[in-house]
Amino acid sequence: MGCSLSRAYFETFSTFLEWVVKDVSGLNSCIHYLDDFLYVGPANSPDCSVLLHAMESVAKKFGVPLAVEKTVGPVTSLSFLGILIDTVEMECRLPAEKVVDLLELVSRVKRLHKITLRELQSLLGKLNFALRIMPMGRAFCRRLSLAMAGAKSPHHFIRLRKELRDDLGIWAQFLESYNGKSVWIAPVVNASELGLCIDVSKKQGFAILFRGSWFEGKWPASWRDRNLLDNHTLINLFPIVVSVALWVGSVPVAGSSGIADRFGMPSRIKESSFRAVKKLIGQSLSTRTWSSYEVAWQQWEEWKATMRDPLESDSLLLLLVGHCWEEGWSVPKINNFMAGLAFGFKIRGLPDVTKATLVRQALKGWRKGWKVRDCRRPISYGLLLALGQLLGSVCKSPWEVKLFRLAFSLAFFGALRLVELVSPSRFVSGGLLKDDVDLYSDRVEVFICFSKTDQFRKGCKVVLFAVAGSDMCPVHCLSEFGLGVGGFKSPLLVHEDGSFLSRFQLIAVLKKCLKAGGISPKDFSGHSFRIGAAPETARRGLGDELVKKIGRWESIRFRSYICPTWV
Repeated sequence: MGCSLSRAYFETFSTFLEWVVKDVSGLNSCIHYLDDFLYVGPANSPDCSVLLHAMESVAKKFGVPLAVEKTVGPVTSLSFLGILIDTVEMECRLPAEKVVDLLELVSRVKRLHKITLRELQSLLGKLNFALRIMPMGRAFCRRLSLAMAGAKSPHHFIRLRKELRDDLGIWAQFLESYNGKSVWIAPVVNASELGLCIDVSKKQGFAILFRGSWFEGKWPASWRDRNLLDNHTLINLFPIVVSVALWVGSVPVAGSSGIADRFGMPSRIKESSFRAVKKLIGQSLSTRTWSSYEVAWQQWEEWKATMRDPLESDSLLLLLVGHCWEEGWSVPKINNFMAGLAFGFKIRGLPDVTKATLVRQALKGWRKGWKVRDCRRPISYGLLLALGQLLGSVCKSPWEVKLFRLAFSLAFFGALRLVELVSPSRFVSGGLLKDDVDLYSDRVEVFICFSKTDQFRKGCKVVLFAVAGSDMCPVHCLSEFGLGVGGFKSPLLVHEDGSFLSRFQLIAVLKKCLKAGGISPKDFSGHSFRIGAAPETARRGLGDELVKKIGRWESIRFRSYICPTWV
């Protein structure tokens, strides 16, 4: 991408130094150094990072303030005004965290029937920012803007009609499938240059003329019955969609062959096929993993930019490993970082230097010298019974008591991760669905559709047997709670008002119960239910293989959860 300091900035800086300190020795050599870079040309000019360092040193010497956050060295990925510009992928995209936050906001508002003017203005502001990367969403912002007409005070409510919620539904699809990425947009082509003419009539239908080819059609009768023809966005957008479907291969897309070549795809593959492949690659990893890998690669690029001496990639990485060790990184952090780099090298067709012998040996020594035991405490069976009793003093209603007893019981006896049990938020569905749970007289069968170790969604069944005489028995808790509210496709754990039990709420109530029982909640988390399965089974003398089967552990990682004082 090159240095972000502009040519004009260097010229201004040189003039300033000449004017301020004319008689300082060595100033002329500095000015000539800058002039050589500006006018001699790239072949004979010094490295950008060296020049940047020289300029910062001179500025510091003469007391000239510089904004450090605005002086970025040569990088291939740069965040500018909230948009990530990547010259390797040839993409401008929204950062992954912005996509996740905007998708959660849109999904929450879509479920509402009224919203204040201030909240709608805030939502539109964020959507308008996303339009820089997703210009196709502009048509689905117009009705949201018009809905604000007449509302004067920020606290006034605006009714979200069905068509407005439908527009938000389209935005949710954009954010889920488009993933906030955009190949650099080619210059806009107007209709006359494209040879496309469209005419729309609410009564008659539509007609399309494209480079001598003609197509016409009438609106479906069901549209008229449902008053969809009053939707001007729909009837004007529909012929464009038809045009793309009819003549998708007739117009070349600027830059498509170059992008395909970077992925090793033959140029004869259609652009539509390439988009499908990009979508499949995007779905191969979770949004959080993509974000983590992008951060790792950006750190790698920044590290290379700081090195003045030309070194091989494996030597650069070896120096970076030593730097991270000195910075006090943990083993899990360096493992995730190296995984991101390995993925970045492979997907760009570069040699994977993370597998170099010296790098691997350095990491091996790091792991051998790093001994930190998991400090999270488990929830034992005795503590589970105590929590069940304390819920009566913490929860506000009998419904909530039954809800959290069932959640605690399933989490403990099923050794469930919270992502497998509850929803990510009150308004986003997730966790166990009613269809996934079957209740019998002596057991509860839970089908886990997706988990951390089951990325291909094969699913597995977990059987929770009844515990005689226990208030926290899973069969007893599910019988008391029933199926709650909502349809069979909705989450099992819901509040009385229909909102979903979230991860945050479960952890908050757990800590309130611990405080009420005089136990410090510092070392407990939502994972403590699952951690408790390992020492509880070890206390009963069960073998490693059976413990792994109960907790669905793929390795002997569960042994780190077992402390002699807990067994």
